[in-house]
Amino acid sequence: MLTTRKTEILRLIVQDYIQAGVPVGSLQVVKRHGLPVSPATVRNEMSELEAEGYVSRSHPSAGAVPTDRGYRLYVQSLETEEDLALAQRVTIRHQLFQAQRETDEWLRLTTAVMAQLAQAMAMATAPRLPSRRIRHLDLVSVRETVALLILVLEEGPAEQLLSLGAPATQEDLQKVASRLNALYGGLAYDQIVQQGLPQAALERLVLESVLRIMEKAEDEMSAEFYVSGLSYMLHYPELSTGEQLRPLVEAVEGRQLLRLLLPLGMPVTGVQVTIGEENKERSLWPFSVILAPYGSTGSFHGTLGLIGPTRMEYTVAFPAIRFLSGLLDELAASFSPSG
Repeated sequence: MLTTRKTEILRLIVQDYIQAGVPVGSLQVVKRHGLPVSPATVRNEMSELEAEGYVSRSHPSAGAVPTDRGYRLYVQSLETEEDLALAQRVTIRHQLFQAQRETDEWLRLTTAVMAQLAQAMAMATAPRLPSRRIRHLDLVSVRETVALLILVLEEGPAEQLLSLGAPATQEDLQKVASRLNALYGGLAYDQIVQQGLPQAALERLVLESVLRIMEKAEDEMSAEFYVSGLSYMLHYPELSTGEQLRPLVEAVEGRQLLRLLLPLGMPVTGVQVTIGEENKERSLWPFSVILAPYGSTGSFHGTLGLIGPTRMEYTVAFPAIRFLSGLLDELAASFSPSG
């Protein structure tokens, strides 16, 4: 457990390093922030912070650089920070609500605003509508061991040929379709999985095909994302050579960004941040990733994200992503897919 003084010194080190990107010395901390202690005292406290893993130093008399653990403690202290300035909130709200009533327009504007505010890369997943549900399914005999599956989801029909593995008549197929409609009609993918697959071999085979079709449709819907502000990353000297940025750029260009971010997981509510080596993907170790959900399961919903160096300006990034996700919640509440 850090003392109050150590906690304050760590906070000042993190703030100064975020601003300048260079190791923070004890004399600098005392003079810049007017601490009522000597540089020697601060230097001793830095040594203890280093021993406890909150900062690193190249040698005992060198300045301190926050570690991932140091950033984590700093970030936890920001949970009660205020929102964006009132003028910023009014301007952003006006821009977003004046945009055309198209979700892609909202998300392009949202990512641009977040990126500009945080001076980092912003992303948003395309909105997902409420999970697709089975309206009806039919089975039509093509040959003794081949049937045509006609699956009608809320968004439209899909067809697929099925190899049955054993002969089945049209009457057999009709019985299977009737039973599956009775058991699973009106259910979404996750509800079907929770209910469990039927025991009968033919019914199980058909339902597994139905689930594959639904899963593919969900994957296609969630594969699209919006990105803004990648160029801001070059403003940070530690990233300007491009080597650390290369995997991120390739992920964006190859439409694979979500594969990097999804392993992080999403909370049901609130904001989630992973810092440096807390990220499961090694290519994300130079960065901090902040994610927040938007919308609701009853309407369109998705994920907002900010990706920046570990010394990103958290005091701006957190209020920005919280406020924008809140605005999208409001837009989602008024959104009607048929409207």
